[in-house]
Amino acid sequence: MGAAPAPANIRTWSQSVTATPWAKPSGQRKYRRRLVIGLAIVCVALGLAVSAWPEEGQPGLRQNRSQDPSSFGWVRAGAMVPFSWQGNNFGEVAAGTERLWTAMLDELVPAIPGGLTNELGCYQNRRNANNPGVWSFHSYGLACDINYGDNPNGAAGYGRSGLHVIPGEVATDIAAKYCMLWGGDFRGVTDPMHFEIHVTPAQISVWLAGAGAAAAAGPGG
Repeated sequence: MGAAPAPANIRTWSQSVTATPWAKPSGQRKYRRRLVIGLAIVCVALGLAVSAWPEEGQPGLRQNRSQDPSSFGWVRAGAMVPFSWQGNNFGEVAAGTERLWTAMLDELVPAIPGGLTNELGCYQNRRNANNPGVWSFHSYGLACDINYGDNPNGAAGYGRSGLHVIPGEVATDIAAKYCMLWGGDFRGVTDPMHFEIHVTPAQISVWLAGAGAAAAAGPGG
């Protein structure tokens, strides 16, 4: 692990699935309904919680829908590195993700009224506080919480405004561009402070060799 421990006061989020209503089934439809319900239960267990999954980001990046980062190439509590953006300390992130975070923040932060506070944090080796059956993306260094005091777990993702509030109107699109998910789009309890990476290490390498080369050379870092 890296040198500095992650901040202990990072707030957490909830991930839950809203079931889809179905008409009263009969025959084969009844079997299909049971199958769908079974799949929905599995989704709840895995913590799948996003209202929409953008498939493609920048060239080289493609969204992975799994809520288990170990299934797409990452190691929990693996290699972490210190990360900061324009002097703002985020703690640690998974090694190899720094430039992806930098490119995303280069676009997101100018859209936040007042910019960043000192309430920031990424790596923390723990389970999902609101769904203890799954490990948090923070435990893989693949999630960062931004301005968590002004964008608390449970706050609405859209329709809020004010100093240091993350604007939902742009957060979704910017996150999707880099194949991340924004917590303001979670179903059930939203978490607008939260951003998490859903691409493989190999995809980041491809991105860095192409479109990411210019993005990573931006003002952040």
